[in-house]
Amino acid sequence: MSHNKLAELDLATNTMLAELYCADNQLTSVNLESNTGLRTLDVEKNKLDSLKLEANTMLAGLACGHNAIETLNLSANVRLKELYCVDNKLATLDLTNNTKLKMLHLDRNQLRDITWANFGKLYSLSLVGNQLSADLLTKMLDALPEAPEATEEEQASFKWGVADISENPGTANANTTKASENGWKVVAKVSTGIQTIQANEAEAYLRYDQVGAMLHATAAVAKIALYAIDGRLMRQIEAGQESISLRDVPAGICVAVAYSRSGKRLASLRIAR
Repeated sequence: MSHNKLAELDLATNTMLAELYCADNQLTSVNLESNTGLRTLDVEKNKLDSLKLEANTMLAGLACGHNAIETLNLSANVRLKELYCVDNKLATLDLTNNTKLKMLHLDRNQLRDITWANFGKLYSLSLVGNQLSADLLTKMLDALPEAPEATEEEQASFKWGVADISENPGTANANTTKASENGWKVVAKVSTGIQTIQANEAEAYLRYDQVGAMLHATAAVAKIALYAIDGRLMRQIEAGQESISLRDVPAGICVAVAYSRSGKRLASLRIAR
């Protein structure tokens, strides 16, 4: 149901629903109270200002970026492993009950406070462009476990072992020593106040058509590797195919990585199937 013009969505009778992909629509609300078995939810690029997930205790993956969400209660979602909530309006976030988190991406919100109990399973953290202090950033970095073993390519494509705290008020003064000693690649860029406009890295090489389940590549792409979110290689596609059908790819979130003829990584694109 992604990439349509849906303004309403009635899921009251879909009580067995396990996965829901309805990104890039015009939804202002979504009622998931009847969908208690939901495990994966993608509602990115809608017009949501809130998201109620108290009934969805089985939820493991949540992508709700590019909305206008001001509050997010995740206290009931104790199985949550992946949270992508970029480009929203969160000011605070309580992750106390979310001790199984592996991926936590909260870029470009208005976050001033984040609370947590345990980041022991985390292997990717991104907090770019918020309002976080040096003290809080330091505490979050200090709470990170040993970084997962990751190649430079895995760090670039999946952000494994990467903690990005760039463009926060406390970025410059945050202490990154412990995280670095634990093997994390800490990115701490400070904005100069000069904005530049750049083409989206992924769109310059890859584009995914959700309706047709087609992955389109530009002529510069010689090879595409399709990975599951856990890093497992699902498919490798050689040059000569500008449009590739992904209809036989299992439902879920995967990552397409584009390479040049010399083997250089060009871009990566997260895809929700």
